[in-house]
Amino acid sequence: MAEEKGLKRFNGEDEDPGKALKKWRLWATAKMLTCKDLKKEQRGPWVFTLLYGKAWDACEHLSLEKLSAPGGEDEV
Repeated sequence: MAEEKGLKRFNGEDEDPGKALKKWRLWATAKMLTCKDLKKEQRGPWVFTLLYGKAWDACEHLSLEKLSAPGGEDEV
């Protein structure tokens, strides 16, 4: 995970990626709840922008329509 200006990015290359993903998803969910103007349709694309490396490679097939649907953050 990399941190930039209060954001944690996820790459899936940790020693235990499953544990790191669970921890990062908890952080991302909490962060979304603190974002005043973040609408439900913006959550999936926002979470997607925090991915890089192997994590991004695993999710690059997702369409913007799928990500921007309510609950799109669960697709990531």
